[in-house]
Amino acid sequence: MSYKPIFTFLPAWLSINSLVGSWITLIILILTYHNPAADLRFPDQLLYGGFSKEFATQLVGGFSLLFVLGMGVWTFILPRLRRTTVMFIGLSGLATCIGALTIINGMAENPESLTGTPGIVVLALMPWIALGVLLLSGFTPAALTQLAALSEILPGKRGSVMGLYSVVLGVGQLLGAFIGGSFVDIGGFYGLMIFSALSGLLSLISVFYMRMQGHDLLRS
Repeated sequence: MSYKPIFTFLPAWLSINSLVGSWITLIILILTYHNPAADLRFPDQLLYGGFSKEFATQLVGGFSLLFVLGMGVWTFILPRLRRTTVMFIGLSGLATCIGALTIINGMAENPESLTGTPGIVVLALMPWIALGVLLLSGFTPAALTQLAALSEILPGKRGSVMGLYSVVLGVGQLLGAFIGGSFVDIGGFYGLMIFSALSGLLSLISVFYMRMQGHDLLRS
């Protein structure tokens, strides 16, 4: 029974790392897919192709920096909240990002055709994506704190339990790049959003179960 809190937490951590792995590996490739092949393959998808490598790298780098800064802020907030509460907030941030990016993706066929009202909508949604990233960044320190607490229930295997943090992180990102790539191949940027939503849903189920069982109340 002492292993149960660990096994019920792993799907949440694996899902989030699969999501992060797919985004890190695939988004720049998707954004910079060359036109007109991108428009021929997935027409009416703004975020599939047409962006320069410099712009795509700066955009992704900016949001990655925001994620890291958000993690730092969450380390001060986390002790005041239940860990699953922070995870739920993180997943709400993921939902915000998915919703905003999905809307933006349908605003135009390529960056050159983004003018008028669609351009205004894209600019208006950018702060929502930033907010979603900041909220999502809380999931990582909450997961680390949860694993630290779980390691206390197995005193002789604390190193092994904490090692799961890195192992699942690596495996999750590898699976995310592979499986997420298949979704992109089928549906373009929308495919990536569908994969992200499914990953978020699996993580939500895992976190909800943890909450109901009180696994997040364990103290390190």
